[in-house]
Amino acid sequence: MFVIRIIFAVLSTIGLAASVLAYLGSFFGLTTGPVSNAHPWLFVFFAGVFVTAIPASLMEYTGPISDSKLFVKRFGETRPRWTFPAIRAAFAFALVNFIIFLVLTRGARFDIANGQYVLDDHPMSQTQYLSLAAWETRFFASFMIGIYLYMTMYWWFPRIKTQPGPYDS
Repeated sequence: MFVIRIIFAVLSTIGLAASVLAYLGSFFGLTTGPVSNAHPWLFVFFAGVFVTAIPASLMEYTGPISDSKLFVKRFGETRPRWTFPAIRAAFAFALVNFIIFLVLTRGARFDIANGQYVLDDHPMSQTQYLSLAAWETRFFASFMIGIYLYMTMYWWFPRIKTQPGPYDS
């Protein structure tokens, strides 16, 4: 079991690093938009969330569905004290990025239509379009940072076996 835990811990850490790099890369032209050749690679690490979260859920949800409790309730009991504040800060950071993205786009869709950069059928410049695409990348990457940080802390700092789990009565 130790080897499996280490494998998932390393995968989670790689996903966290990829998310941070994607966020930082958005300041240097890396976007989720169709104008970037790198955009398919931004979603490769998205699959890693499921690769690391599904086994964690399976390990924690061993009881019947009706008796299930989220393993979040006991998450902080056996991890270092700084993990929960760090995870909360990461999700707050993602929320701030999302709000900025919504404000900049005014909740509208931006796209390339008939060779024109448009925001909800209103023309805009390529610079404006790329700025919005960068903020979209920042939002997705910051959200992935929060998820991967959570999974990284889960796999690197396991619950001590002598303590009851969420389904132990």
